[in-house]
Amino acid sequence: MTKDIYMPKQGEWLFTCSMKPLQFNKWTPRDPKDYFEDNRWENYSPEEKHAWLHDDFETIGGSEHSRTNCSLKPISETYALWFIKNECWNIYNQIEIELKAHHEFTDEEWSEKLWSTYEERIKALCERDGMIFEGF
Repeated sequence: MTKDIYMPKQGEWLFTCSMKPLQFNKWTPRDPKDYFEDNRWENYSPEEKHAWLHDDFETIGGSEHSRTNCSLKPISETYALWFIKNECWNIYNQIEIELKAHHEFTDEEWSEKLWSTYEERIKALCERDGMIFEGF
């Protein structure tokens, strides 16, 4: 039923929209009656129902996120702690500042340049430190 849906366990490290590794705590219950005024819910497949019910979650520390809106990328504890130790999110912020000086980019080009540069720099740091790059 849920073969394609990643279901983290409490304490697992992951990336969400926060740009910093966080630890999963628990799913936040959702009641279909609060979201659907018609019978659309009844037409969902078992997999869709499961994914919908397990969309909102909390991390250790209390921040709230959504699988749909924020992502839910599992990472190893080693990578998470390395990322935190090196405050890698500051690299993203620095690239944003660098790119703001260049007005010749469209929004799409700017976003692509930001993410590709960020990935490039994190991969270089990983290589420097003997880490395996696990993405964001």
